[in-house]
Amino acid sequence: MAAVAASSSADNAGAIIFIKGDDGNIYILIGLETKYISDDMTSVFSRNIKDDLEVMKMPKKNARGEDVDATQSKIDSKKIFTDRAKRIQEYLKSKGDERRVLYDTPKLIREGEDYYIYKVNYRYVRENSGWGIPKGGLEESDGGSLKTCIIRELDEETKLFISPTMRPNLKFIGDVTLSGKKTALYTYTIREKDFVKLKEMFIERKNERHSGEFADMIMYEYDKIGSRELIDGFKINGRTLAIMDTASVKAEADRVKAEADRVKAEADRVKREISEGKKRKTRSNRGKKRKSFSRRVRRI
Repeated sequence: MAAVAASSSADNAGAIIFIKGDDGNIYILIGLETKYISDDMTSVFSRNIKDDLEVMKMPKKNARGEDVDATQSKIDSKKIFTDRAKRIQEYLKSKGDERRVLYDTPKLIREGEDYYIYKVNYRYVRENSGWGIPKGGLEESDGGSLKTCIIRELDEETKLFISPTMRPNLKFIGDVTLSGKKTALYTYTIREKDFVKLKEMFIERKNERHSGEFADMIMYEYDKIGSRELIDGFKINGRTLAIMDTASVKAEADRVKAEADRVKAEADRVKREISEGKKRKTRSNRGKKRKSFSRRVRRI
């Protein structure tokens, strides 16, 4: 594997999440990307429903004059975002469009001494949507750290939380171009059972109409990434295909596959030893029973 720079000058970060399948194959996590409408769009479409677009002021104090925790305020506002997503969907349906509208993670912005502003993107799938990898841009809360940026994005978009003890396994492998933007690319590996848990949380959140950038997510076999097959009617986007074809990503995939093969071989060896041990114990027990029976017969 070619050496890569230890740091990046990018303003965006993306991640390839490798998944070690129980079948011995390597998969990657990809999500169905969405389009969105937000409060700062000026198209005819958004002007027609501007009452449904989110720029909501939330006071720092409640009716009793007590301080309001911003995180709790965000949670309490879930119903507002859900109801507005439903109203936008009803508008789309009136125009002959049956697609489901979700809202992504609200952004909390401080404005003045007494108010916060929430800004929310309402997301939906279009005919030209495609499957891609998790990615996003630096935000003020990231403190200029691209690693912090992608950790946050993974949590928001996929519900994958990388704990501090596991963060050394999040590897920077170089800069790539995504949507015309210089992007720091990271890799991280999880197990299939971890993905199953992620998927369950993702579906639960989606049922509440709260989504990230993705309308759905799947694990897709890495070796099939260049087949260009349709997945639920949508293609893997060209940017993702190009990234998967780079030498650094291929080398990392080979490393993950080799490690998965090694772990599987070790597990198989342990299973064989346990099985052989049980067989030896069974044969030994049978021998003891035969000897015991023989002694009883002689006594008779």
